[in-house]
Amino acid sequence: MASVTTDASALVSGAGGYVLFATDRSDYIFRGLPQIVWFAFASSATTSPLPALRSAGFAVTPIGGGSEYSHGFSTNAPLQYWQARSS
Repeated sequence: MASVTTDASALVSGAGGYVLFATDRSDYIFRGLPQIVWFAFASSATTSPLPALRSAGFAVTPIGGGSEYSHGFSTNAPLQYWQARSS
C-alpha cells in the first residue's frame, strides 16, 4: 500500500497552484499505486505548495518552467513546473 494518502491535488490547489495531471484517487488508495501529480505555480506566488507536499511525505522535483509556458493560465508571471510523487 502506498504510504501517502493525502490528496496532493488538494494541497496544490489550496496553495493557488494549477494541477496539470494527477493519478486517480482509487489507484493510490485502493490499488496501492504511487500518487503522482504534475503541477505549476507562479514564480511570484506568495504561497507555495512545496512545504505542504514535502511535510505530507511527497518527493517533490522540478520539471521545468519559464514565461513561455504561462500562456493559458490566469497569471502573467513565469510558471514553475513540478512533480510530486508518493513513495
